[in-house]
Amino acid sequence: MKTQIRQISSIPDYLRLIRVEDYVTFVQLVIGYFLAGGRDVWYLSGVLIILAPMIYGGLYTLNDIHDVQADRLHPVKRTRPVAAGRIPPRIAYALAIALIMCGLLLASVLDPKVLTLAILFIAINLAYTFLFKPVPYLEIFLNTITHPLRFAAGLWLAGGWGHWPLLAVWFSASFAITTLKRIKELHESSSVVRPVLRFYSKSTLKAIITCCMALLLALLNFLTGWDLILGVIWFCFTLVSVVGYFRIPAIKRLAQHLWR
Repeated sequence: MKTQIRQISSIPDYLRLIRVEDYVTFVQLVIGYFLAGGRDVWYLSGVLIILAPMIYGGLYTLNDIHDVQADRLHPVKRTRPVAAGRIPPRIAYALAIALIMCGLLLASVLDPKVLTLAILFIAINLAYTFLFKPVPYLEIFLNTITHPLRFAAGLWLAGGWGHWPLLAVWFSASFAITTLKRIKELHESSSVVRPVLRFYSKSTLKAIITCCMALLLALLNFLTGWDLILGVIWFCFTLVSVVGYFRIPAIKRLAQHLWR
């Protein structure tokens, strides 16, 4: 009975380890898929299962293992399951490898396109985690690029293109939000915890966000139809996120919860 209770109580830790709450970002892939004319819901469901809990669940876990020492010094990230000692690194590592390998195996069975996407996401995330995380601005770019890539992946899987201006909107909005995340990290911790932060200042990061918002507005002039509607939604979402983080306590608390 004690063993069962211990296993049940650890379920939220494992869900946090693989960051289930972050899987909502794959709605970008869903939007791209349907926008390009994709209609096979079962195929799409298989893609999402492979890329979200499997590939990305494993990648998020590897990231936590890699950052465990720095996370233990961070006022917020020290509560992560590996950093807090609630999940041993060896178990987390085994889980990460198992999830990624299962994802690759299923992707190879489902569709070569999905396998290509899985490998691409793995390559970008591993490059970010193990090589370029200490490189200023490049790490923001790599942390950003996988979000418009989700949208582009949906277009590609459905066999349709022709939405390049909207893809540029997607990248600009994602870059602004990722930059906002660095401002949050500057508030929370020092360069001792994350050395790359010493290369950033709030004023510079705010200037980058302002440029992204201006670019977003300019790009909206090149959109029509559903692309324009989605572009306006992205602009409004980014504007609310940025202004809300600085002006609206409820939005700031939500951002702090999601980016913990």
